[in-house]
Amino acid sequence: MSTVEPVVRKTASAFTDEEQDDKPKKHGLSWLPPSALKANSISNPSNGVNSTQNDSNNLPPVSALSTEEKKAIIKRIIEGIPTHKRELFAYPIDWDMVDADFVNSRIKPWVDKKIVSYIGEAEATLSSFICDQVLRHNPPERILADIAMVLDEEAEVFVVKMWRLLIYVIAEKKAGLSA
Repeated sequence: MSTVEPVVRKTASAFTDEEQDDKPKKHGLSWLPPSALKANSISNPSNGVNSTQNDSNNLPPVSALSTEEKKAIIKRIIEGIPTHKRELFAYPIDWDMVDADFVNSRIKPWVDKKIVSYIGEAEATLSSFICDQVLRHNPPERILADIAMVLDEEAEVFVVKMWRLLIYVIAEKKAGLSA
């Protein structure tokens, strides 16, 4: 009889508040792998090309990337998102990417799940209010102030994680990894 040891896997910590390192993160498209960049397009913003724009002239189709390259892009996106509240809240948001479909498909399910975990039951009014704040492009400090009375000490953690998610989903969409 042989004993088989169970495989222990680390859980994804993409949206935790743990400090990864104390180095300031650079903003931009540094998370793209070299194979996804064409010469003098995104990698050189001084050539007049909008470095935050993801069009077919700048990147190969996502289907042309290997699974490893896609995972590397996702990892770089996550690593590029600030973890300190001040840096995170100062991070530039591409509000052109944020519309009702975006919020309803990517942000609202997360908000609903977190509200249930914090309050113990679904609260459609609070969820709608938070999503509406994002749609109105309100800064995270204002959202935090508005929901602090309801979520108490969990409000800051909630807004920090939601803001990280917002930044991640925008970057993922820009990279062509989501619809």
